[in-house]
Amino acid sequence: MNGTTLIRLLPSLLLSLMLMAFISGCGSPSSPYGGGDTSPSSNYDVIGQYSTRGWAMDMDLEGDILYVAERSGGVGIYDASDPTDLVLTRVLRTGDRAQMVNAIPEVNAIVVALSDINTVYFLDSLENDLSTAFGSGGVTEILSFAVQDSAKSRNFTDAPWALVDVARTLVCDGSDGIQVFNVYLDSTDKIVFPVDTLRVLSWDERMTLNWPGVAEAGVAVMEDIYTVAVGLKDYGVAFADISAAVEEEDGVWLSDIDTPGEAQGLVYGDGYVYVADGIGGLSVIDATNITTPELVATWKIDGLDHAFRVEINEHRLAVIDEFDGVYFLDVTDPAEPVLMDWIEMRNPTDLIFVDEGVAIISSELDGLTTVRLLY
Repeated sequence: MNGTTLIRLLPSLLLSLMLMAFISGCGSPSSPYGGGDTSPSSNYDVIGQYSTRGWAMDMDLEGDILYVAERSGGVGIYDASDPTDLVLTRVLRTGDRAQMVNAIPEVNAIVVALSDINTVYFLDSLENDLSTAFGSGGVTEILSFAVQDSAKSRNFTDAPWALVDVARTLVCDGSDGIQVFNVYLDSTDKIVFPVDTLRVLSWDERMTLNWPGVAEAGVAVMEDIYTVAVGLKDYGVAFADISAAVEEEDGVWLSDIDTPGEAQGLVYGDGYVYVADGIGGLSVIDATNITTPELVATWKIDGLDHAFRVEINEHRLAVIDEFDGVYFLDVTDPAEPVLMDWIEMRNPTDLIFVDEGVAIISSELDGLTTVRLLY
């Protein structure tokens, strides 16, 4: 190459070098690191991956059984005894898009939020013709707990009240607030209740807790299932009593506290409520005195703008960004959250800890990913 040719090519070469430097210096838009050697790789390992039949939207773990709401794929039921090698064992074909799932083996029921309505199925049969619909669509959270409570058959008018096993089910609905249902095994036999001659699942609505003018976005139970924290988006977090004693009042609000962002998903751990705070990132509330909660920490990095779910396992905390991935923090001191690592993922939807430091992450586009946290 002669000197004249080199001079002619010099501007193009300089432009190419500038573009290469720019690209290599840019990480993911949501990355706390700039890319290259500065991104840590020693705080988690990916130890398993599974492609689901539909978009993995929500999960529930009961023992070693993992239930996954897979939209058009219904509900996939997996053996998760080895979280590195999930095995699909059964499928509940819902006939509509499965958005949320919650299983209650103690009462042989599985609750599924479909696109327009909630439906409860018998867990042992998964038969659609034995299912019962209740509530409405627009659900952002379902929590169910096995308890004993009074119930009355809906199949004949002169049935007596009886103390039976029920699934006390909390449905967080952006339109209708926090609805509390009891779901229970019913019968068509007037003489024997609730023994099943022709078994039916019945339900009754116990209360609807609603903050005026606000779409409730998330709910978490505190030390017992009758006290809850509720995410109210721009209005922060409120705490409420939903015990049987206040059912006639549709629950009682106890206190509330503002957060910097839009409070959505929440989780309770050892006196603290951790809040996925939308554009605000993570907020931490000291709720040891539930009537006077205190905001003790906020944490955010550039790009974390859509925090909508959060989960905890001892000192490990996972914050899910709706579009970009999952951030792993150490909350040994809840007032000083420390970022340990993050995993980029397309449209993550949920995370469940299946063992100490081992979690399964669901994603609309990436299925199920199992990670082991190393801190």
